[in-house]
Amino acid sequence: AEISLCRKSLFEFTQSFYREYSFIWYHELISKKLQDVIEGRIKKLMLFVPPQHQKSTIASRSAIAWAFGKNPDLRVIHSAYGVDLVEGFSRDIQRLIDNVFYYKIFPETSINSKNIRNYAQNNYVRTVEKWEIVNKKWSYFCAGVGGGITGKSCDVGIIDDQIKGAADADSET
Repeated sequence: AEISLCRKSLFEFTQSFYREYSFIWYHELISKKLQDVIEGRIKKLMLFVPPQHQKSTIASRSAIAWAFGKNPDLRVIHSAYGVDLVEGFSRDIQRLIDNVFYYKIFPETSINSKNIRNYAQNNYVRTVEKWEIVNKKWSYFCAGVGGGITGKSCDVGIIDDQIKGAADADSET
């Protein structure tokens, strides 16, 4: 029953993987809106939630893993103010997809079990900044502000914390 619920609902999926958090009504609302984006009912969504309220847990970790489970042929570009932040998200998403329980929910979605930087011997790339879904068309790519995403296309683009803080927001540049 839990597997079926996780397959149908981003909120149920998130709760199953992040049992240490206490989720409340607005987490469910965020999850429903993100699910609407992933399933094509909403084209653009902006979330404004204070720091440390699990916005990134849902939007920048769980939702991306769930989206690849629902549609392994997605192209995702993920960005944040700093490359360290978004690469941390990338590692967390990879850990979710590597999880045995994830495979029970979405058996068609997997990533290379080893870190592979190039396409030699038909291996699927798996690095922190880019990884590909095995036997599918597309992939995940992440970059910090100023990183090289020019020329890359995506089905889903996520920008999480594009400005580091008040000083950056007030800067002329």
